[in-house]
Amino acid sequence: MQDLLAQGWTISAIGRELGLARPTARRYARCENPEALADRAIRTTRLDTWRPYLINRWN
Repeated sequence: MQDLLAQGWTISAIGRELGLARPTARRYARCENPEALADRAIRTTRLDTWRPYLINRWN
């Protein structure tokens, strides 16, 4: 992301190239530590406690 910005690419062009929505591309472009943004993607849900049971039933 930072390399493309340094080459003069626009946020919209980077988003199209990487398959990201423009707001997501902008968020990554403005962030100094993109790994911190990726860590947020792992979220827990109410379903997590039932996940092993549901997978077992599905199989």
